Amino acid sequence: MATFDAYHHAHSGDRDSLADRAADLFEAGVSSEGALVVALRQAVPDFADWCVVDYYGANGELTAVHSGYPDARKETLILEIRRRYRGESGENGDVLAALPSGEPLLYPDITQDSSVRLSPRETKLLGELGLKSSIVVPVHEDRQPRGVVSFVSMRRHYGDADLAAAQEFAAGCARVLSRLRDEEEVKRSLVLLDTLYATVAVGLAFVDTDLRFRRVSERLAASGGMSAPGHIGRTLVEVLGPLGEELATLCRRVLDDGQPVVDAELVATTATHPGRGRHWLVSCTPVKLDQRVLGVSCVVQGVTARKRAEARATFLAHAGEVLDSSLDYRQTLQRVARLAVPDVADWCSISMFDERGRMYRLAVAHSDAAKDALAQELIEREALPADAPAGAAAVMRTGITQVVQEFTDELLVESLRDPRSHQILRELGLGSSVSVPLIARGRTLGAISLLSVTAFGFDGQDVQLAEELARRAAVSIDNARLYTEQSRIAQTLQAGLLPRSLPKIPGLDLAARYRPAGELNEVGGDFYDVYLRSAGEWLLVIGDVVGKGAEAAATTALIRYTLRAAALRPGSAAELLEELNRAMLAQEASFCTVALVSIRPTASGATELSVCLAGHPAPLLLRAGGEASGVGRHGTMLGFVERPELVETRIELEPGDVLLLYTDGLTEVAPPGWTDAQLRDRLRSCPMDDLDALLAHLEALAVSEAGDDPHDDIALLALRAASEPRPPADGW
Repeated sequence: MATFDAYHHAHSGDRDSLADRAADLFEAGVSSEGALVVALRQAVPDFADWCVVDYYGANGELTAVHSGYPDARKETLILEIRRRYRGESGENGDVLAALPSGEPLLYPDITQDSSVRLSPRETKLLGELGLKSSIVVPVHEDRQPRGVVSFVSMRRHYGDADLAAAQEFAAGCARVLSRLRDEEEVKRSLVLLDTLYATVAVGLAFVDTDLRFRRVSERLAASGGMSAPGHIGRTLVEVLGPLGEELATLCRRVLDDGQPVVDAELVATTATHPGRGRHWLVSCTPVKLDQRVLGVSCVVQGVTARKRAEARATFLAHAGEVLDSSLDYRQTLQRVARLAVPDVADWCSISMFDERGRMYRLAVAHSDAAKDALAQELIEREALPADAPAGAAAVMRTGITQVVQEFTDELLVESLRDPRSHQILRELGLGSSVSVPLIARGRTLGAISLLSVTAFGFDGQDVQLAEELARRAAVSIDNARLYTEQSRIAQTLQAGLLPRSLPKIPGLDLAARYRPAGELNEVGGDFYDVYLRSAGEWLLVIGDVVGKGAEAAATTALIRYTLRAAALRPGSAAELLEELNRAMLAQEASFCTVALVSIRPTASGATELSVCLAGHPAPLLLRAGGEASGVGRHGTMLGFVERPELVETRIELEPGDVLLLYTDGLTEVAPPGWTDAQLRDRLRSCPMDDLDALLAHLEALAVSEAGDDPHDDIALLALRAASEPRPPADGW
């Protein structure tokens, strides 16, 4: 033992030198792993013949750094022993046994230490190496095991003093391992950051205080039209153009205020999409280190697709409201054209087939108010050539959507024959177009053309929107066309069931007024008529047929022509209505109410009236002095029973008196309706010197109380005796 201690004392200088050299290396500016390798080699051969550091890397895996051995064959044997020893003993054997406790292990004589379990092969290998002693020192950081430093000597036996030197050396290794771990964490973070920038689904960028790119994601780089490395060192404006200008404004605000900007919405073009502004959602945050601002981090998310989807949904919802707002054919066409600009196109044209199958423009709208008047000149200017290669005519011929991304002047001339139309279209601007057929109920009605003043002005989403607009518009246009045609027919038929004009009756003034309910898309059941009977007798008739439409029209025609035919034969007003009742029962016609007034002159020059009511409201007599009263007794409506109760009431019409005949659409125009007293009061408020003005005022009162939407037709017929009595006569 004395010899062993003396040996240790003789080498104490080596131990001091080891600690000093290790400290110098660990503080040097070399890499952490390089410092470890050099330090381990400094311990050889003065303190150990072979050194190794086993440490846990940032990924948690065990990594070894060793000093190496001059004899390559023996180094191979050392590594083989380590491999075999760890593989067979598990848990890396005694190499990491010191980690849990944190206590170092000293093996003064490794060949005699019972804790070192060697197989016969390992014993043989160990004998060839001549291993004598070993020290294993654990390395901890923040009370966490980080690794071990192992020393192996083939020439000396270690003691307590050597252990102390080894621990001091290991302390230096701990500092290097800490730095090495930090470096690995940084490298790992950089790798993750690179991966993030390469794969993130939004645009990321870091710019310095000069607003130059220092890092940029591939997603954002694609917007600049160059690779991510090509962005580095360039300014935002240099790379991103208009978008860069908007982004630079936000970054300057962040640098000036020191506050982040979150979810700012920008609309700007980029190098890859110069023709149309795109939508971006941007957040910018100042980046600081030790209270010093290094730059700005930017998160740029393209939301054009979302914005356009929202805009399309809003547009189509508005389109539905506009398309449902009218059933007038021409008005609907023009509203569709107006609807498309400027949200979808710079201008819009709608072409339709006429009754002869020719194709005409029927509606045009331009986003530029100054050019809109010029655009209107295109309406029905010329029939579109059926063999046109492009535009509405081609689509109406094929029924297939057509997209022209670059509408050349040659194509324009081929598609239209009229030079003036060529000139107009050039002034309006024709760069690209989308023409979509208007198809309803399996039939092509026409086409809607969306036009842009620039080439390549439409993309696939624009085409889809145009097709959806055309689909909805086609149904509305077809409904409006059918409704307009039906209304025209109804108006024509209704006009045929009313007298074209009122006759002139000597000594009497006549006026009539008829207002259909709704938009007159079907024939109403109210009617009136005035005609001359034999022997100077005039007949006034007003009635209301139950129902509307064709059945009501047929009944109205039956009533008018039956009464006119019956009036050719002698008979009282009641007898005329009885004959009409028989005809209606025979034809199984609808029920109706009728007021029939017979007008005869008297020998004294007065006017005698005979009033017969078949279920109809009593006419109102307004005397010149202001007294108002109903005239006649209610009888039975016609077409209901074989023998209706009909009574005639005779009165004389004095000069200035007014007799008003009306249908119940006047008094029942709005709930709860007018009472007789209310009707008389309203009649007194009307101008009496002009029958047309009187009826117009009375109608206006009723319609106003119905909220401008009366639910029933209104027919009015007024008769007034002349202010001066008529000379006696045998007839008119």
